[in-house]
Amino acid sequence: MTKSHDDKTPEGPALTPDQRDAERYRWLRERDVDTIYMGGVFVGKTPENLVLNGIDCDAAVDAARIAEQQPDAGE
Repeated sequence: MTKSHDDKTPEGPALTPDQRDAERYRWLRERDVDTIYMGGVFVGKTPENLVLNGIDCDAAVDAARIAEQQPDAGE
């Protein structure tokens, strides 16, 4: 699907913010892990210095979101 600068699709009206975010996430999660060597945008995890994609990206995002929602047991 090709989008113009105003986020309109050739098939119809502008995308909603949620649709735009979903398309961005899909694009990021499908990036080749070799993007780090070729240059470009990718998802990474530190301090492990891992490039993530696919289900590994999904799992890391889910785990980070859950961790941010749980109170810190160390305090």
